[in-house]
Amino acid sequence: MAAESLPFSFGTLSSWELEAWYEDLQEVLSSDENGGTYVSPPGNEEEESKIFTTLDPASLAWLTEEEPEPAEVTSTSQSPHSPDSSQSSLAQEEEEEDQGRTRKRKQSGHSPARAGKQRMKEKEQENERKVAQLAEENERLKQEIERLTREVEATRRALIDRMVNLHQA
Repeated sequence: MAAESLPFSFGTLSSWELEAWYEDLQEVLSSDENGGTYVSPPGNEEEESKIFTTLDPASLAWLTEEEPEPAEVTSTSQSPHSPDSSQSSLAQEEEEEDQGRTRKRKQSGHSPARAGKQRMKEKEQENERKVAQLAEENERLKQEIERLTREVEATRRALIDRMVNLHQA
């Protein structure tokens, strides 16, 4: 079985993009409240043996910034007259909370992933400014070194001439 190639090469991604993708991946993997299993830190062998479960489409709606379709939400809920009504009411409350969070994220226009990407972008820009400042300082220091080198050479020549003149006199 051959592995598929990636649609991009790693060389084309900047460090802040990779960091933002990593943060997004960590958020998805650790989302215990959305129906996925919690990814435990290394060393917990019991948790490592569990298989990561797939999240339902309603809980992933915030990723695509689309509202879940009513058919998806109502198909997962049970009628209040069923024997499991206490469990279904809890599930409905959790779904309503998830939908409320989705709406809040849409209204505010800022998701944790976007905030992380924005921080990374700002950090990248700050690093670029620092690089420019350091390059400027480096150039200034090179010019200073050249000036001091010329001064040392002139002093050395003057000292040699003086020594030669002392021996001749």
